[in-house]
Amino acid sequence: MLDPMLSELAEEQATGDIRQIYEEIRTTTGVPYVSSLQRHLATRDNWLQWGWSIVGPGFRSGEIPRAVWYVADQLDVPTLPRVTTDALRSLGVDEEGERAIHNVLDSFIRVSPTNLGFSGITRRILLDDTTAERVDFKAPDPEHAPLLPLPALVDVETLNQHELGVLMQMATVVDGEDFVPGLYRMLAHWPAWFAHAVTTLTPARSAADSACQLLASRIDALVPSLMHDLDVPAPPLTGGNDELRRVVDAIDRYRETSPQMVVYCRMLKASLPQPS
Repeated sequence: MLDPMLSELAEEQATGDIRQIYEEIRTTTGVPYVSSLQRHLATRDNWLQWGWSIVGPGFRSGEIPRAVWYVADQLDVPTLPRVTTDALRSLGVDEEGERAIHNVLDSFIRVSPTNLGFSGITRRILLDDTTAERVDFKAPDPEHAPLLPLPALVDVETLNQHELGVLMQMATVVDGEDFVPGLYRMLAHWPAWFAHAVTTLTPARSAADSACQLLASRIDALVPSLMHDLDVPAPPLTGGNDELRRVVDAIDRYRETSPQMVVYCRMLKASLPQPS
């Protein structure tokens, strides 16, 4: 059976400085969840510590989250067919499940732009691409409701052949391995609705991917404005250029999925009955 995850350090297994960084990530992004990007970097010697030493001050001040959230909020996304409450119940989603799905989607809509900011800054430094023009930019304070804890990632070993097949439709390749973003392993707890969601997303992915590229380019254009006065220590390149290539490749693949988390989640959220 395919393993849909790269190596990661789970939140409950984090200790010492990584545990502290995980807590700061949850606090500064307002999401009760540490993303796969940071959990993967935590498995590489000192890479998460290195990245957070650079971007942490901008997260703690709120400058980076405010800026990327504002840019993401301005993005137009394609629409999907609406799902009525009756249809949702027929697909096995009760009221509690409906609230949980909204919470999952809201969480990824909130955290994924911050991952693009995190990765955009660190990637630019690693590739020594720090010459882009800075543009003065100040984003307004966001209005965010508190989010609830997220469901556990579904255990792929519990899925039947068809449910696994649906899940792997949303897979990508990261560092030479199949990777399914945690979003889909959470939504797979509602297999009938998730199969419907993947089916409706599939023909819309071309238009959605255009929105994803636009979001990534807009945040990339913002990155130089977020890099002023950074303290940039040397990266922990114990493995030399090969390690640098593997880290950048992993970051690039996460940067491919992070815009999808924003665009696809907004599309799916708009297709659901809206909370009263």
